Amino acid sequence: MAGAVLVTGAGGGLGRGVAERMSADGRGLALLDIDEGRLSDTAAAVASRGVTVTTHVVDICDVDALRAVVAEAFVAHDDLDGLVNVAGLGGFWQYDALDVDTWDKTYAVNVRGVFFAIQAFAAELATRGREGAVVNFSSIAARNGHELLTAYGSSKAAVLAMTNSLARALAPTVRVNAVLPGLIWTDMWRQSAGWLAEHDPALAGVAPEQIFGAMVDQLIPMKRPQTVEDVAGAVAYLLSADAANITGQSLHVDGGAVLP
Repeated sequence: MAGAVLVTGAGGGLGRGVAERMSADGRGLALLDIDEGRLSDTAAAVASRGVTVTTHVVDICDVDALRAVVAEAFVAHDDLDGLVNVAGLGGFWQYDALDVDTWDKTYAVNVRGVFFAIQAFAAELATRGREGAVVNFSSIAARNGHELLTAYGSSKAAVLAMTNSLARALAPTVRVNAVLPGLIWTDMWRQSAGWLAEHDPALAGVAPEQIFGAMVDQLIPMKRPQTVEDVAGAVAYLLSADAANITGQSLHVDGGAVLP
């Protein structure tokens, strides 16, 4: 049976979906998030599956704390061999309204936190002489530029470059891949659609759900939003033995929004 998986951002919608899929597959879980309440909710949702679940409250921008938590996770789960970097920060900002703090915070969570989680994870695996796999969360915003997603999109593009570099650096013992979700009705998109309703005069009074639906119709050839389960299934594949010869790849789960 495959080993336990460490999931960052486990309190959010995508993180919880990944945790639920991993537990359904019989994999133990080390769940990380900055929000203790949401983290507890995810742990409660998967605890009934009979797998070992531990929770670790941490701000992944705090590198020393992150390293300590990763080490704790390896002590708690002696079969830990998977890492899924879900934690991320996003939102719509007009480029001329972006301030230094927002820019730095976006990169601290979306890029720096991802890198140092992988660094700590790989070091712990090496100490134990074990192999493992990493799945990073990027976004279609890394491929398709958007005038309101300068900080978010560019940070997610950095995740793709990091994925490629670390796939080479950590081979052959650790595989590193990425998933690029499309449009999913999670908290990020609820907030972003609400932002559009508030800031775009043409959308004044339009419900966020309607704005989101119109974006799906416009951007997604499959004409349906993606789901948390869609993405979690892709993650499960990339962590599995079926993907044993796959590394440095970017798997789009976006209904055809981005095509070669």
